[in-house]
This record gives sequence, structure tokens and C-alpha cells, in this order.
Amino acid sequence: MRGYTRARILEIVILVAPSLLFILGTVIFPTFYVAHTSLFDWFYGKRGAFIGLTNYWRLLNDPEFHQVFKNTLVYSLGGTFLGLFMGLLFALFLDGVGQRTRNLMRVIVLVPYMISWVAAGVTFKWMFNTETGVFNYLFLKFGLIGRPLNWLGEPRLAMLSCIVTMAWATVPFITLILLAGLQNIPRELYEAAAIDGANGFKKFRYVTMPLLRTPIFVCLLIRTIYSLRDFDIPFTITRGGPGLSTKVFAILLREKLTNLDFGYNAALSMALLVLVLGITALYTSLLGGDNT
Repeated sequence: MRGYTRARILEIVILVAPSLLFILGTVIFPTFYVAHTSLFDWFYGKRGAFIGLTNYWRLLNDPEFHQVFKNTLVYSLGGTFLGLFMGLLFALFLDGVGQRTRNLMRVIVLVPYMISWVAAGVTFKWMFNTETGVFNYLFLKFGLIGRPLNWLGEPRLAMLSCIVTMAWATVPFITLILLAGLQNIPRELYEAAAIDGANGFKKFRYVTMPLLRTPIFVCLLIRTIYSLRDFDIPFTITRGGPGLSTKVFAILLREKLTNLDFGYNAALSMALLVLVLGITALYTSLLGGDNT
């Protein structure tokens, strides 16, 4: 390294080495180990013969995997975008109120984030109950439905129930990120837009949304990655049912682990990793740009 003394190089190595070792031990090595395991007939803790891509071929020909793959995408993207929409509404509301009201509302908005997702799942499972749930009670009271809905027994409604629960749990995080982005937008831009004759919608479209691009990207990226491997909410609300309608990757992995077929489980984990990397690359190409 031209221009650096040996002492300086040694100092850099000492400062960087702990982080590199941590990443190597917790990310790189486990990933390569799982990829290695997926290429063997590894059953009941005993490694068998090298079978190449056979476990991946089993995945591609497994109808349950196809359904779980679809469910995971619907659950993750549905919950993430619904949470983004709700979080944006809350952030816009908080940005427009006074400082004292904003501080109070921040505390209220943070409440769902303080609750464990298992507790949230159990609570919403009761709220979606056909006979005693609060949702059916309110919908019937206001005449929105003619009879109680079987939220957890009908496939589409069961998935919707999981999506709504996940969105509710993620709103605080998204709200705070977007609120920080809104407060960093110079007010002079809104004044200039008003002078040019822009109404509220045009200010939102041409000033607010372009300048919120990076916070929105961060929210989508982080929440999608976490929701793709979410286990708590789908398991506590529906256990993956009815049938396979709400079974996601994490629930399938839990079930397969009980069979101790480690080679197949490793292939399933690698498929989830590829899905996460693919969606991350898609978000980066669409929203990242020069702002990342």
C-alpha cells in the first residue's frame, strides 16, 4: 500500500480484522456451509453421498414448495406495501401537526413496535375470530357485511388477516423513517411550489415524493427482507392453514426440520436466500439509483 507506513497498515488491519472475522463467522461461512450441505444426501445428521443438484430438483418438483413460494411473496409484498401506505399517511399527518402533538403521537404510534409479534399474532387471531372477533362485530354493526366472515377459515381471508397484522406491526418503523425524511425537506421548496401555483396534490407529487425516494427505498428493502423470513405472525394466527393457503418459507422450514432431512432443508434455505437477493436487486434497480 503505497504511502502507508508499516505501523499505519498494522493499525488498519487491527481495526478492520474484528469486523471481518465477525462477518466471516456469522454470514459468509454459514452461507457456504449451507450451500455445501444442500449438495449432499444429508439425513439424520449423517452425511451421505454427493448428489449435486438433486435436492434443488426435488424443490422444483414439489407442489408444496410452489405454493409456499407464492404465499411468501404475497404475504411479504402485501404486508410491506400496505404498511408503507399506512406509514406514509401517519407520517404526513404527524408532519403537519404541532410539535407537542407530534411528540405525543410518536409515543402512540410506537406502541405496536413495543409489542412482540407473537403477542400481536395472538391478539389479532382473537380479533379475527368468526364468533367473538371485534372485526366481525364492527362490520356487522355498521352494515358493511351481511353475515360474519370466516376470516381464518377461508384461504384468501386468512392470507389477508396475516397481511393486515403484519402491516399493523410494521407501521411504527415505517412512520418514523418517513417522518424523518419529511422533516428534512426544506420548507422553501413548498413555498416556491405554492408561488408557481401548485396545489396540495402537486406539492406531494413533485416535491414530497421525489425527496422521499431514499426513505421509501430503505423502508421497502428492510421490511421486505424481514417479512420474507417472518414466522411469528403466520404461525400464531393460522399455523399455515387452512390447507397451504398461508404457509410461508419459515413455517415450511420448521416442518421440514422435524424430518431431519438436512440436505433438502439446506436447499430450501438457499432458495429463500436467492429470493431475498432477487427482490433486493429489483428494489435497488427500481428505487435505489443515485440515492442509495
